[in-house]
Amino acid sequence: MAVALHKEPEKMLASPEIGRIAEMLASEVIRVEAAEAEEHQSRLRKLATRATPDLEQLLQLELHAYRESAEKKVEQLRRDLASTADAMQEYVARFSSQDQSQETLFRTDLERLSKLRRLTDLSQIHAGLAVVQQSIAGTVEQIKAQNQAIIAQLRDEIRTLHKRLDNPDRRDPRGGTLVNRAPFERRIRLKVNSQEIFSLYLIRVTNWKEIVAILDQEHAQTLVTNIADRLAQLLGPDTFTGRWYDGYFAAILGVDKRKAMEGASDLAQQLAGVYSTGRSPVAIRVRVAVVDYIPGQDADQTLLRVEQLIRAFEG
Repeated sequence: MAVALHKEPEKMLASPEIGRIAEMLASEVIRVEAAEAEEHQSRLRKLATRATPDLEQLLQLELHAYRESAEKKVEQLRRDLASTADAMQEYVARFSSQDQSQETLFRTDLERLSKLRRLTDLSQIHAGLAVVQQSIAGTVEQIKAQNQAIIAQLRDEIRTLHKRLDNPDRRDPRGGTLVNRAPFERRIRLKVNSQEIFSLYLIRVTNWKEIVAILDQEHAQTLVTNIADRLAQLLGPDTFTGRWYDGYFAAILGVDKRKAMEGASDLAQQLAGVYSTGRSPVAIRVRVAVVDYIPGQDADQTLLRVEQLIRAFEG
């Protein structure tokens, strides 16, 4: 309903009429998030019982605020779904490449069997059959492990989506944009479920709070973008990098902890320095820590170690 904020008194709707409209709107609320929708309904019904000259304006403000909140939640849901789709597509691509490898193994085994058919020496046939049997058994076990990894990944994706719907991502009050933590979590879960060796660089801007205290939202966002761009340049296009949240950035490397630790100090030195904000340049200080994949730990345990590291950073 489009209602002008400023109208001549004689053109404004009467309070009883606006009250009926408010009650009607309360009964027809679109429920994007149940608790917020119920609060919105309650406020509308309270407005319906009021008889004040500014009732029309208050109703418009309430509708505008709820619409903005609902649009943000729907947009975040779209991002969550897109992020999940990206993670699953990455997994499918990896599984497809492994599947091609298995096809090659099966073809090799078929060629061995074809050769065995032409032999007459029973000892050679038995030896050859033993090799083929062992090869096929190994390939079948590999397929079973991959299927189990896919199931675990799907369960993780479903659980993560439920968590994100129940607990929306934190926002940096000065950084402006939504945090970029979700894509990192999905990739970490994917790698853990695949038992793939990796390390996570957790990068903290140690003077972040002091910096954003003097910047408005636009300039703080410019700083975030410039730091993220610099991090991507330093680690290259094959490394997944970005912002974690509130003064933290991250990167996922396909190396073990020892190799990651060797480059951590150089990364901190190269990432620290002066950055443009669109206003006055600022100097950032940086610390880099490493969280690695530990065989036997699941994805939740790995992510918990990241949280523990953040708490240690912040004292």
